[in-house]
Parts: sequence; C-alpha cells; structure tokens
Amino acid sequence: MELLNIGFKRIFLALLALVGLALFYGLQEFDFVDWQFRFNQSFGGAMVPGTEVNFIISRLIRFLANDLLCILLIYALFNNKRFVIFGFYVQLFGLVVLFPIYIYLTLNTASSAEYSALVPLYRLVMNPILMVLLIPAFYFQQKLKK
Repeated sequence: MELLNIGFKRIFLALLALVGLALFYGLQEFDFVDWQFRFNQSFGGAMVPGTEVNFIISRLIRFLANDLLCILLIYALFNNKRFVIFGFYVQLFGLVVLFPIYIYLTLNTASSAEYSALVPLYRLVMNPILMVLLIPAFYFQQKLKK
C-alpha cells in the first residue's frame, strides 16, 4: 500500500471513512429512535424503563455504521474485492453471533461486577475492533504476495 499511489478517489474515501468513524464514536450514547442523547444507559448506568428497543436499534445502527465504514476504509486502502468480501463476512459474524450476545447480556445484567465483565464484549462489538484488526492482516498478506 503506497499512500501516494492510491489516487485521489481512494484517499477521499479513506478520509470519509475515518471522519465517519469519528462521528459515530461521538454518537455512542445517542438514541437514534428518539433523536437525543441518553447517557449511561449501560454498564452500571440507568437505562430508562421502556427504552430497551431504542437501545437495541441505536446500538444496531452504530454497529452497522462502524463496520460498513471500516469496510469502506479497507476498500480505500487496498482496492481488493476479496478483502472487502471477507470484511462483510466478519461483519455478518458480528451481527449474527456477537451482537445478540452483547444485547442479551447488557439487558439482563444487574450488578456492576457483571457490567465490568461486559466491557470487553462491548469494545469488541460496538467499536469496530475486528474490522480494524483486518487492516494490518490484509497489509501483511499483501506484502507476502509481493
């Protein structure tokens, strides 16, 4: 990956993806259903009764946006269809396996000790860690092919 040789379009897409990731990071406590911030809804905070569906929808929007922006970043950096498809498979795994586990555990834990055990799962699901880890893996795979 030679940054100077990837072209204006791909540089623009990479910057767009990074700005989008920063934006969604800032919206981590945002309720996309009621269009307002709801601070401390999870991890020992007080979730307002009746807002569970809003919580799930908002987290789902953030999860999908983060992963799709990371897939856009992967496309912009590598311009490789196989890498993008693999990124979608990783996103599908997160959506089908990790996200439901996270939602179930978040909505059904009561003590702060249980919440502290959820923090790594929260980081894995709500922050695009799996996707970001793909970038150095794809970089080294590309380097090995050369």
